[in-house]
Amino acid sequence: MKFIVALSLIVCLNFAQAKESYTFVIPNTPGSISDLVARSMATIYNKKTGNTLVIQNVGGGQQIPAAVKFANLNTPAVSMTTTGILVFNPVMQKSLPYNLEIFDHVGGISYAPIVWIVREDSPYNNMQDLVKHLPSAKKPFVAYANLVEVVNFHVIANKNGWVSDKIQPVKYKGVPEAIQGLLAGDLDVAVVSYTKVIGSQIQAGKLRAIGTTLSKEYKVDGITIQPVKNQINVEQYTGGVFIAI
Repeated sequence: MKFIVALSLIVCLNFAQAKESYTFVIPNTPGSISDLVARSMATIYNKKTGNTLVIQNVGGGQQIPAAVKFANLNTPAVSMTTTGILVFNPVMQKSLPYNLEIFDHVGGISYAPIVWIVREDSPYNNMQDLVKHLPSAKKPFVAYANLVEVVNFHVIANKNGWVSDKIQPVKYKGVPEAIQGLLAGDLDVAVVSYTKVIGSQIQAGKLRAIGTTLSKEYKVDGITIQPVKNQINVEQYTGGVFIAI
């Protein structure tokens, strides 16, 4: 599997020597930020080569099922890897059903800003409010399936001495499912990778973003989101999306 990959400022793939179609394993559900990036790349790939990137979404399970799927494919394949697959899983798990050597890294594609979001009617107006009142909330906190979101929660929990059995993250398969739970009132807070779906819900007056894991203001879709660190002086982690073959 030989690729020539060109990463421009607008993130464009040029598989100049590709001779065939490939399975493209995405470690998240449809509608996630990595899925949207992958589908844009697949369109570019098809236009430039006439071949196809056949997208297979394998979400959940801290992205371990996606890595296993990629490792066991007998057809030409390319995969998106993430900070969770490459960094957090090897540290957090005593043993993994995949070996990092299966990935021949091609390059970085993007960093996915993570945001803390609440419903528009939430009493949490900023991260200070959340830190003060979340431990006594009646409804659970949610971190969707990616481990980096869970890590960001635990960093704040440890900093503020939250009792572990008093409030726990609830994992969802993807951003759309987490947003649905938030809008339905099943959850009070979600920390997820930013997508256009979140932006549209904020613009519609249904959700608010109260913090981002980035180190500076995040301006997107006419929205300005303040860094978590600037509000409560707690470091946060931002996930990355990479290409591997």
